[in-house]
Amino acid sequence: MTVTGHGGVDNLMTVTGHGGVKTSMTVTGHGGVNTLMTVTGHGGVNTSMTVTGHGGVNTLMTGHGGVNTSMTGHGGVNTSITGHGGVNTSMTLTGHGGVNTSMPGH
Repeated sequence: MTVTGHGGVDNLMTVTGHGGVKTSMTVTGHGGVNTLMTVTGHGGVNTSMTVTGHGGVNTLMTGHGGVNTSMTGHGGVNTSITGHGGVNTSMTLTGHGGVNTSMPGH
């Protein structure tokens, strides 16, 4: 799954229910203001969760419980990343330069 180029204002992006094996998910270039990025329920094995370039305000990401999950590049303000409870999770969380970043429950 590849979703690119969401640069507008007030974009809603909801991706749910990826429970398959070796699921590839790449989401890039979300630079808008007030972008809601709710990615939930990724419980598959060897899920590649490469989410890069989120520079927007109030970005939300929750519920990545898969095995061998990779996440990179969240630089927004007030970013919430919760519930990463998988086995052998690669939390390559780079470029979090935002204000008031919350990262509980890893």
